Amino acid sequence: MHQPFNVPSDAQFAGAVRELLAEVASSERIAALSDGDDLFDAGIIDSFGVLQVIDKIEERFKLSIPNDELVPQNLWSVAAIIGLIKRLIAAKSCFVQLRIRHDEE
Repeated sequence: MHQPFNVPSDAQFAGAVRELLAEVASSERIAALSDGDDLFDAGIIDSFGVLQVIDKIEERFKLSIPNDELVPQNLWSVAAIIGLIKRLIAAKSCFVQLRIRHDEE
């Protein structure tokens, strides 16, 4: 029997996202943000910065972000990025569970 995947809490995701953002922007500015603040309006990231954030998300979480998910609504805030990561992890988890079941048959 396989153990269920332990999904981090929103607070853990928020901490991880803020760490990623601190790699491309001032950590002092990031600390002052709420999870719903617009990262573009706050000057945290720009078009180049968003590419860096995408790369760091894929690297940190071992995910591949599909092109149809690369829309501003998924990257405009810490909360939006958390939602994106959680959806991608859930999709990956479902795929892995289906594959495990198939391989066991």
